This record gives sequence, structure tokens and C-alpha cells, in this order.
Amino acid sequence: MRPTGSQAGDVSGKNDAEIISATSEPSTAPVFTVEFRRDDQLLSSEEVTSGGVPLAVPTVENGRFLGWTTEDGSPADPARTAVTEDTVYCALVRPILREGGNVLFPDERGFLRPDEAFTGEDAARALESLAADTADVQKLLDRFRAAPQAVLSPADLYAVTDALFTPEEIYAVWRDADCSDLPEITRAQAGAVFARLLGRSAREDVYFPDLSPLREEYAALTGVTRPGELRMDELRERALDGFLWFDGYLYRLNEDGYFVMDETVDGLYYGPDGQYTSGDAELDQFVAETLLQYMTDDQPRLEYLRAVYYHVKNDFRYLVRNYYASGETGWEIPEALTMYRTGKGNCYNFTGAFWSMARGLGYNARTWSGTMGTRDQPHSWTEITLDGQVYICDPEIELNYWLLENYTDNFMMRIQDSYGWNYQAVGRN
Repeated sequence: MRPTGSQAGDVSGKNDAEIISATSEPSTAPVFTVEFRRDDQLLSSEEVTSGGVPLAVPTVENGRFLGWTTEDGSPADPARTAVTEDTVYCALVRPILREGGNVLFPDERGFLRPDEAFTGEDAARALESLAADTADVQKLLDRFRAAPQAVLSPADLYAVTDALFTPEEIYAVWRDADCSDLPEITRAQAGAVFARLLGRSAREDVYFPDLSPLREEYAALTGVTRPGELRMDELRERALDGFLWFDGYLYRLNEDGYFVMDETVDGLYYGPDGQYTSGDAELDQFVAETLLQYMTDDQPRLEYLRAVYYHVKNDFRYLVRNYYASGETGWEIPEALTMYRTGKGNCYNFTGAFWSMARGLGYNARTWSGTMGTRDQPHSWTEITLDGQVYICDPEIELNYWLLENYTDNFMMRIQDSYGWNYQAVGRN
């Protein structure tokens, strides 16, 4: 039975729309905007009634889509989360990683340089190698390419890892990396971080003479490094008495086929990178540039020593200058630099110049300031200990006396043959 007017209200004379309008209450539930974004790009937008969920969650293409987050980075599931306010969902996307991509690359000599700074150039090469599509990391690439020599801080390195991995992947690695408070990042530290993120282990086909297997990060670094061109057996064949030169700079191989590093051997100090150093970078450069001119043939090391000895004798000029007290030390480097810079000097300059090149050739050379001759004239000279025998080298005296009758040169003169010259110095046996 149809309800009477007193039961349902008087609807006589009204059409259906008027009846619906009169009997229905308007909805009071608020409506909120839900946006889906990928970085700065709006993927879609939808109006959702409070308590509802979006009807259309967009598909994200290009890259590794890992899910949605809220604006503060918290994981989110739009299809199962009731909307109670205006909401923005951010696509968590990372580049597809290229299988076998590398983080570190050898330099032009074939060295890894693990203790040097990780630079903008290093970061750019790593991004180019790891990201299958560099468009996914273009902003970072542009930044690092614009400053290739800039040294990366921990925050910079985090930005690189964040561009490739999720916060969850990064968290444990950065927690254990113990580098957040450092002023800069080394290549070894960067390589170790990426090795853990990529799950890489040691590779047997990777050899770098400046990366010792005894190093703590050895396995990690070989796992994320492109193999170099150097081979241990080839370096051993190239070595002269165990020494090698790259760009004129001296290195020494140990018995295992790796550089001697951060160690003094036979009076010569080899730095953390394996390169011998006098302690003065300018002097080391002068020596390296000179040796490059004279080490041009496959000759015994002693012949190179002879060549630089006569270079000092013949190619520099004598100039009267100051003298040093007998037994005084510490003058070798400044006097050698004066000789290289000006091309002239007295016996101390000749001695310093030859001493620096002898050591650059791997010889255990030392200088003396003292006297010589029957009149005990102030003088300096170089002595080299080789196979237990002490030899005297004195290019400045030879410059002045070589025209004398019956003169024999002062290159590698045995100490027992030098008594006629009467070399004397405080502290010298």
C-alpha cells in the first residue's frame, strides 16, 4: 500500500525531481585533492571524498619504481590509505642499475689512487657507469661535470648514493661507514660504500700496484673498480733493480709485486701512494722532469746515474755563494732548488742537485758539508752506499779539476781512493 499524505508527506502535484530533492539530505563529507608526483612532475590529480581512497593510482614508467611515499618520505600505500586531508604521494623511483657498472677507474698511469680525494669527476664517471639511463641522474651529472676537481664531502657522496638507492638501502651502510664527520671523502671510502650498496665482492682479475691485498678495503675496492692495464709480471720485467719510474717519479716494488708505500727503505721514503718523495714537491718535480730526459734507453741504472752526474757537471755554472759549517745538514733541498731555478751555484748547489737526482734514481745518497784539500777549503759532496761500499761523487770538483794531468773522474770514486782529496767533515767516519 502506498503511504498516505500524513505518513509520507504531501507529494501531490510534485514531479519526481522535486520529490527526490524534498526527501534527500545533501552530503556533508569533505572532498580532498590527491596528487601523484614524480619529482617536479605532476602525474595525476584526483578529488577524493574523505575516508575514501583514490580510484586511479598512476603507473610509473622508466626506472626502478619502488613504491609511493608521503611528502616527508614515509612509505605509503595510496590504494589502502583512507584520505582525510589534501595529500601528495611521491613516486620513489631510482635508475635502473647497469650490470657490472663501476665506481672507481684507474688513472692514465694505471694507478687506483685509493687515498686521494673522491672528486666531482669521479662522481660523474660513477653515475655514468652505474645508471643505465643517465637522464635519471642528469641534474647531479651537470653539477659534478661543472666542477670536476671539486672534492666531495660526505653530504655530496650521500647525494650520489641517494640518487641511485633507496633510503632503506642506504641507511645501514651510512650508519657503518663512519665518515659522516670527515671534511672530505677519499676514493677508498667512496668505493667501500658503493661495494656494500651493490653487494660486490673481490675480483681476481683486478691488479693495481698501489692497492695492497693487505689493505682493509681491498676486497671491496676490487669489486667496484674497472680493471687497469698494468700487469704484475710486466712491471717486474720493467723494473731496474726493483725500481720503476712513472713520469720520472720513482716507485719501488716489494717482493709481492706491489709498491712499497708509507715506508722508508734504504734511506728513501715512499709515500702512501708509493711515490718516493724528498719532502719537497717542487724539487721532486724538477728531478722527475730531468730524469725523463736522461732515462730514454734501456740502460743499467748506474748508467743513468752517470748521465745525470755529467749533466750537473756540464750544464750548470759556478757562482760564488755562502758556505756551511762542517757537518751542517738541512741545506740540501734549498740549495738544490736554487740550482734548478737559476742554473748556477757553488759546491753546495752542485751537491744538492746531484744528490736529489741520485735519490730519484733509487740510490741511498747523502750529502756532506765539510772541507777538502790540503788547505781545508769549505766544500760539499755526495756519498752513495751501494752493496756495502761507500762511493764519493763530486761534480763541482770535477768541473774545476778535470783538465789536470792524470786526472781521474770523481764519479762513484771509492772512498779508499779519495784520500788524496782529503774529504773531511764533522760526524763523518
